[in-house]
Amino acid sequence: MRWFQYVLAYASGFFLADFVPHFVSAVLGMRFPSPFSDPPAVGLSSPEINVLVAFVYLAVAYALFRRSKVQFSDAAGMSAVYLGMLSCGVILSVVISANENLNL
Repeated sequence: MRWFQYVLAYASGFFLADFVPHFVSAVLGMRFPSPFSDPPAVGLSSPEINVLVAFVYLAVAYALFRRSKVQFSDAAGMSAVYLGMLSCGVILSVVISANENLNL
């Protein structure tokens, strides 16, 4: 694989991990920050908005994964996906725990 395919694989993992909290909060009927909240990523959006955001993130993750041409048997490529998921998870945990106004 070429270097940019690893970057695409990393980005696909990042978007895949960001899909999860938006989707879970939406199906549980909870409000959750989204890019469309006021202020963006701090205020709370409705579950309907979050389910739409979740599926946009899922579609982007899928498109990036397909474009990266990573095979499930490719350890280095899948490691890039997992690293993207891990970094998104760490970033989300820090940002959400720092924002005490969410009342989740």
